[in-house]
Amino acid sequence: MSKATADIIMNKEVIALDQDTLGVEGKFVGSEGNLEFWFKPLANGDCAFCVLNRGTDAANYTIDWKKLDLNDDLSKRSIDFD
Repeated sequence: MSKATADIIMNKEVIALDQDTLGVEGKFVGSEGNLEFWFKPLANGDCAFCVLNRGTDAANYTIDWKKLDLNDDLSKRSIDFD
């Protein structure tokens, strides 16, 4: 495992998101090219949003929040950017 991968996997903030007490799994909400977008509601009422670049090159991207389905049926939470 590379140091960069280890730094991500062992990041305490990332671990805290994964182990959030609400217990709701992150939801895949879209992709474009090598980029994936993930949404996760958290116990304190906040939400986490992740952009995962599966490519090997850095990417510049502007997110159109209105195109993403940021609704979670399990926790009954949603975000509306209208």
